[in-house]
This record gives sequence, structure tokens and C-alpha cells, in this order.
Amino acid sequence: MKTSKITQDYEHFDQNEDFSSMASQVIDKANANGLYVDQDPSRVKHMIHNDLRDVLPARVLELVGKIVSVIEDASDEEA
Repeated sequence: MKTSKITQDYEHFDQNEDFSSMASQVIDKANANGLYVDQDPSRVKHMIHNDLRDVLPARVLELVGKIVSVIEDASDEEA
């Protein structure tokens, strides 16, 4: 499975940083690609810091991915 540039950046990110610059990059990249992301850098920073891969079981993440895929497919069909 190919990893995204954001994932690669995160995996090589210094965990001692405060994530402010990364939060700004996430917001900018999401906006540039027409993706929804919270516009509050402090909340995005919190989401990055509390990486869901470390908190949620893999099965839950898989389920969320499937739900998102179904929603995207339904949106594509309506367009």
C-alpha cells in the first residue's frame, strides 16, 4: 500500500515539536485539494499529536475507512 506524502512527513516528524507547523501544512494542503479539515490550527495540532493510530484499534480504523469510502462513492454517483 502506497503511503501519502502527509503520512510520510508525519512518520519522520520530530515528536518533540509542538506540531504547529505541521498543523498549518495539513490545513493548507487540505484546502488546496478541496478537502474538509478543521480550520483551527490548535484543534488540528491536537489531532496530530493524539495520533488515532495509537489510540484506536486497527479494526475501528478499517471500519471508518469503509464508511468514508461508501460516502465518497455515494457522493460521486449523485454528481
